[in-house]
Amino acid sequence: MEKRSQVSAFVIIAIIVIVALSSFLFVRTVNKEISFNFLSFNKQSSFLREEISNCMRLIYEQELELIGAQGGYYNIPLTPYLDAGFNDIPFYYFGELNYVPDNELLEEELSAAVEFKELECLNLIDEKNIEYEFNFKSTNVSVEENKVVFLTDLLLTLKKGENLIETDFRNYPIEINSALKEMNNFASYIAYDYEINDEGLCISCYTEISDDNGLIVDISSDIDSILIVSIIDNKTDYHPQVYSFALTSLAEFNDSLLLTEDFNLNQDYQEFSEINIEPPPEI
Repeated sequence: MEKRSQVSAFVIIAIIVIVALSSFLFVRTVNKEISFNFLSFNKQSSFLREEISNCMRLIYEQELELIGAQGGYYNIPLTPYLDAGFNDIPFYYFGELNYVPDNELLEEELSAAVEFKELECLNLIDEKNIEYEFNFKSTNVSVEENKVVFLTDLLLTLKKGENLIETDFRNYPIEINSALKEMNNFASYIAYDYEINDEGLCISCYTEISDDNGLIVDISSDIDSILIVSIIDNKTDYHPQVYSFALTSLAEFNDSLLLTEDFNLNQDYQEFSEINIEPPPEI
């Protein structure tokens, strides 16, 4: 009876905590909505611009992670690649040095990755009983030292009664902390090292580069004749945190070859299912 009473007490306490937490969140949401309605239209506009910019930032961070996981590519890589289910990991060396993306291509791939996704953030306005119109052209991306800058060509017009406020998002570029440029340069160096050392790697040669850029190199040989290289950035506020590519001394695979090995790349990737061996298009 005593144990049953204790269990009942714990259940009652748990229910009280859940109800209290739900009530707190509800009240906070309602208060936030009431507070917004009491703001002037100018302040409401500033608030929405900030909310939309934060939403865009999250999208940019997510796409940077995808680009890193796919060795700099958003679209199908220009080289043979490993089909990892959710990710396509390009071979930077496939019997010979293949096409390693340069800075310009990184910017193009990121622009393609975020194209029109920013417009999803305008749904935040629908919740605020404010009319709006917009003119969107594109998002320019600049991959720079220790950051990636997104400049969105979006003109947003908010309407409330007879009042209009325009916000030009070109005046509010979004900078994401990122070592993408350094990762890509490092990856190019590793691929070149693999080539000139007859499909070998000088691991000790990477220490200084890693230390200077705050990066870690992880190399896996879990798949026969293939090296998966991951350049890892442990800074939690930097994106991407993993930049991956593959190297192999083989010049071709049998079309029917399937890879069924369980392969855990930095505990984030799925099992590799097949190797795409389409030749890269002419550039």
